[in-house]
Amino acid sequence: MDSPRIVIGLGNPGARYRSTRHNIGFEVVDLLARRLGGRFRLPLLLGRRVWTARVRCAGRDCVL
Repeated sequence: MDSPRIVIGLGNPGARYRSTRHNIGFEVVDLLARRLGGRFRLPLLLGRRVWTARVRCAGRDCVL
């Protein structure tokens, strides 16, 4: 069994950064999640709250 692939898209919170280059990474993974039927959740990961979405992409498990 293959390990899941991870795609990381960084972004900054708040209205100040909405639709700016500072959020392009998050916008890309958000688009991927929508196209692949994923929903973002806010689980505790390594002691931090991190938005993640689990999807299937090209027959593989992926975490966005």
